Amino acid sequence: MMEKLVFIQNKTRIHLTIPSRDLTPADVNVTNDIFQKVKTGELVSSGDITIGVDRDSAKLVIETFKDAKALRVGPMEQSQEVFGVTIPLGPFVVTCPHAYIPLEDLDALEKTISTASPEETIHIRLRPVEGHFMVLQYTKWLPQEGGVSADLSSLAPPGSKPVRKRKAKSRRSHRRK
Repeated sequence: MMEKLVFIQNKTRIHLTIPSRDLTPADVNVTNDIFQKVKTGELVSSGDITIGVDRDSAKLVIETFKDAKALRVGPMEQSQEVFGVTIPLGPFVVTCPHAYIPLEDLDALEKTISTASPEETIHIRLRPVEGHFMVLQYTKWLPQEGGVSADLSSLAPPGSKPVRKRKAKSRRSHRRK
């Protein structure tokens, strides 16, 4: 768990302090969730996923997913909280062949949206149709072209010094007079 928190802290550049209380299963789940998102840029699930979005994005999500036929929605902005600290995850896109908002959530969700301020975070539970899965892609954290992450510091052995890029040496030919 500690390694994951250090990784999140280094990758996001946001200081995290572990509380002096016992960690709950929810703390562990949130940490694992954020770790997966910032490490790979993706979260794949065959179970329910709860996303937190602003009011306008919530309206879009409801329209897209209430009939269990969406293929893709986004980009939307998302942040997630761990130990009282908000981690901005940036824009993300949800892709799935068949997912929906559970009927038992829909009425309460529509009421929440109607009274929410534009910047208020609204939590929406998405459920894939049985036999299908959802992919959330966080564009800020996806590996760069060629499949190589922009930040390779997590691959360095413990205790090693950070690798710095060397300046390319000039290969100009010098003429002597």
